[in-house]
Amino acid sequence: MYNGMGTCPEGSDAQNVLFQFGQLALVVALITPKIFPYHILFLRTVFIVAFLLLFVWAANISCMPDYLGWNLVLFTINCAKVVHLVYTMWPRGFQERDGVYTVLFKPVRMPRLAFKKLCDLGTVLSLKKGECYAVEMKTPADERLSLLLSGSVRVTCEDTYLHTVKANEFLDAPEWESCKPGWGDTFQVTLTAVEDCIYLSWPRKKLAMYLRRETFTKAILDIIIGKDIARKLFAMNEYAIQLGDVTNVNDINDIDSIHFSLASGSHLGHLSRLHSIGNSVVSADIGPISEKSEVSGDSDQKTDDRKTT
Repeated sequence: MYNGMGTCPEGSDAQNVLFQFGQLALVVALITPKIFPYHILFLRTVFIVAFLLLFVWAANISCMPDYLGWNLVLFTINCAKVVHLVYTMWPRGFQERDGVYTVLFKPVRMPRLAFKKLCDLGTVLSLKKGECYAVEMKTPADERLSLLLSGSVRVTCEDTYLHTVKANEFLDAPEWESCKPGWGDTFQVTLTAVEDCIYLSWPRKKLAMYLRRETFTKAILDIIIGKDIARKLFAMNEYAIQLGDVTNVNDINDIDSIHFSLASGSHLGHLSRLHSIGNSVVSADIGPISEKSEVSGDSDQKTDDRKTT
């Protein structure tokens, strides 16, 4: 036995049971197949057990201080790695996910198991206050779909405020419907976190492949995304009316038709019109109050002329 004084007991058993179990643990760790999500965590945990047994064997049975030192180093490294893995793998947003299910998915009678499988496909990420989820004309719009779990995000275009995305709303629902993979489309708006946010993000290709197999989940998601786009459209519509920009009867009729198509689920054909109306909001003249009054007066006069006609 190495006792710190360079002495070993006479006739020590180098093939002690601790050594055998330590080697067996190494074998188990290395031959375990990668068939479950937390394989790497299991691997590192078994490594900890193996190196702990070998460390105890080297300290009390064997007379090899260098072997003792190496096992101590490897034991410490794997302990640190396990702590890091637990921290990174710890599920975030449990309460927020439950809120999303209650608000969005439960009313359309989606089973919790199907909701859990859908959530497991995505990754829970965070945005700090002031960070951008997307930047107009720069961030690709065909790579992901994200659902805001907590916090709020400001949507702007050319520094003009459009609307705010709140918890339980999609960050990029219009882009999900209007952009196709490989087209190279970019966001036409900038999304900036107003406060610290948590969101659930799905890679587009992975989610699309899953939805091809799970047609029920796809139908539910189409309904929820359609309603989400409708809410954003209402917000932009009201903002445009406040600016006095949507004064054309054709625009109002288009908005009504888009509302109807979104409610019925056949909304794909109207997304280009949605973007054009959104652009009219951006180009609205935000001038002095007197100018706004004149614009409002002109709009009222045009409306009276239409009624007279």
